[in-house]
Amino acid sequence: MFYKKSFPNFSKKILVFSLLMIAMLWLMGNKVMGTTMGTVRVTATVGGETSMKTDDQTNPSIKVPPNAVTYDTMLYITPWSRTDILLSMHTRLVPSDKQIVGKYIYDFYATFSGVEVTTIFKAATISLTYTDNQIEGLNESTLIISYWHTASSEWIVLDTNVDSENNILTATTTYLDYFAILGEELIEEEEVEEEEVAEEEIIEEEVEEEEVEEKPISGMTIEELKEKIVELQQKIIDLLAQMIQIIQSQIAEF
Repeated sequence: MFYKKSFPNFSKKILVFSLLMIAMLWLMGNKVMGTTMGTVRVTATVGGETSMKTDDQTNPSIKVPPNAVTYDTMLYITPWSRTDILLSMHTRLVPSDKQIVGKYIYDFYATFSGVEVTTIFKAATISLTYTDNQIEGLNESTLIISYWHTASSEWIVLDTNVDSENNILTATTTYLDYFAILGEELIEEEEVEEEEVAEEEIIEEEVEEEEVEEKPISGMTIEELKEKIVELQQKIIDLLAQMIQIIQSQIAEF
């Protein structure tokens, strides 16, 4: 009798427990996996995201959307000192008008079954931060996220959104490799004005010279006509002298 009464209750408990487990598994499977350790397992169904904080007070992060990978893929963010000997070529080939911002170059590295993954199917969102001290002497509006393209050995500039209020740069990419913030030096307004004035003076001088050269003979004064005649006579004398030299050289050949 005891077993007959208890069995239905026991079955209900198992059913409820099973339903709860299924619900939990479903929620886990449809929730974006995120960490703050710079390492995350990216799944095909929900993607994944991770971030980290460096001793340089920067916060690199990446968010990979669903269907960006076919199989579960491990993704890592590793900050490398830009003075590291392994990155000597990377730093040497930074465009001459730009410089690396901050202490680090960030390696966004992914692997599947021990094999490196450099390309994903859907664009991931990468964010890099900077401090005011790191961009001292630089033009903040020129800051961009750029990645190192190993095959071509060059830095590729990404279309970058600059949030100057919060010091955050954001860009999207389907390629994973080394990433860095690049910026250009700040040019003082006085220097720009001096360059513009110098260019205007050069243009004015060229215009004045053209105006002098293009003045018609009918508009010249008597003194200017005399000077023009003397100038033409000198040119004729020079031409005659050249002709004599040519004739003499031909006679010498005979």
